[in-house]
Amino acid sequence: MKRLTGEPMDKLAFRSLFLTQVQSAVALAGSVRPSSYRFELHGGGKKPRLCDLDSAIDDMYLGGDRFYRVITILAKSVDTDVGTIFVGLSGHEPSGLDKTWNQPPGVGPFHVVAPLSSSNAR
Repeated sequence: MKRLTGEPMDKLAFRSLFLTQVQSAVALAGSVRPSSYRFELHGGGKKPRLCDLDSAIDDMYLGGDRFYRVITILAKSVDTDVGTIFVGLSGHEPSGLDKTWNQPPGVGPFHVVAPLSSSNAR
């Protein structure tokens, strides 16, 4: 990934990187890729809620040079129709992209975690 040096990232690039990481979470769960997603969003000063992709991006994207330091992604339940993806926004002070999680390099603020067992993600 080329845009992790602290330079601005536009919303479209952020969305693309997020979706790539969502697909990684689904793969870690050993699941098939569903036809659609819903997101269980936690943090960001709001009550936990289920939302669609556009609403999730609107809540996660703070601007081209301001990001949650860690955005945790976990495939909570996945079937062929709908995947429910847990998304946790860290409580850290937002920062530049160069101060986000970025492990492995290239993932920016996104921290993909595996379910405790793949049987949990059905």
